[in-house]
Amino acid sequence: NVRYYNRVLTAADITQLYEEGRPQPIRHFALEADAQDKSGNAKHGSISGSPAGVLAIVNQGMKFAHTDDGISLNNEPRLETVTAAAFVRVDTDAKTSATQTIVSAWETEQNYGLWVVRDAQGNNRITARFRKRSDSTHLFPEQAVTSTSVLKPGVFHHAALTYDGAVLRLLINGQEEAAQNLEGNEALTPETTATNLLIGKAGNTDTALV
Repeated sequence: NVRYYNRVLTAADITQLYEEGRPQPIRHFALEADAQDKSGNAKHGSISGSPAGVLAIVNQGMKFAHTDDGISLNNEPRLETVTAAAFVRVDTDAKTSATQTIVSAWETEQNYGLWVVRDAQGNNRITARFRKRSDSTHLFPEQAVTSTSVLKPGVFHHAALTYDGAVLRLLINGQEEAAQNLEGNEALTPETTATNLLIGKAGNTDTALV
């Protein structure tokens, strides 16, 4: 269940989102065996690979267990302020290096994203990143923060990133766990090139992301 917004949700909003599934986003992928946008804006995605339908925290979800499993949505606008949120579950506790995409507008014109990453001890955590501009000829602001919580295998966690124009925040299960001011020249004109949105891309087959 993946949602994102072209505005910043407050901590109270994200608690409500975690507990009740509101407020309404500009994109909402319930992942109920399809890539349909449930927000009412009809920005549907395309499925690649063979993600499997599984029971999830809200109705059905999708299990991304292969490197080509994922959902893509092309030509999305870059966002200057953003909230992206999803329920996520890692099904195994393999201790090999891996990065799993939860939701990412990073593949083409790098903008923002949430990933499951492995720390040096092999624990699964969530990292959020935001970049205001992707331009090799300029100093572009970028920041990354990582959860203090370790993801327990087989347990759903709610992850949300927000960026309000200055501060990147990461919330896990409705609670803020990390925040960081954006580094670099914040006055730099944001890039306006459209980007592609990616959901659920597996880093390898050692873990299955739901």
